[in-house]
Order: sequence, then C-alpha cells, then structure tokens
Amino acid sequence: MASDPTSAGRNPPSLRAPNGVLEDSFYQATGRPLWFAGNIYAPTLTIAGAYDTWSFPEDREGLMRDLVHAPLKRSVLIPDATHFVLFEKNRIQFFEEILKFLKQ
Repeated sequence: MASDPTSAGRNPPSLRAPNGVLEDSFYQATGRPLWFAGNIYAPTLTIAGAYDTWSFPEDREGLMRDLVHAPLKRSVLIPDATHFVLFEKNRIQFFEEILKFLKQ
C-alpha cells in the first residue's frame, strides 16, 4: 500500500491494482511465463488442491523441472481441495505442509 499514494484516502486504506491480475491472467492463458524459475535460488514449496482449476499438473511439473537453482523444492497436492484450500476443510493439511517445509 505504501507504493499507492491514494491508499490513505480510502477507508480502510487499500491498494489499487486495476490491471495487474488481468495482465497476469492474459500471460498465463497465452503460455508466457510471468517469471523464470531458473532465476530462483531459494527453497521453494508449491501447494495445489486436487481440484484446482487455476494451476494444472503440467504447469507444476514444469516449475519443479525449471527450478534448477533452488536448493530445496517440494510440490504438494492436497486431496479434495481447490485453489481456495486456505478456506476449505483441508486447510489444516495446507498449514501443516508449510510448517513442515519451513522446518527443513
């Protein structure tokens, strides 16, 4: 919000991003990467729900393959969950996977 000079003028303060999400969606839909996984040098965890319609198995597999410099990488698939697993019944597994990864 600090980068948006109009943030404090709204109640509650908020960030305006009128086209960011749409542009990201357009790039993904046309097969253009938003960033290059080969430039990531940090441990990386991906978590997806089995019923996620936003990310696809081949996308996650490609990401894992392209994370050539990540010292640790892990991909987790949570059964009976969607892209919104954070709000669903399996959210405990979501949090447990994050904690397990952070402890490695």
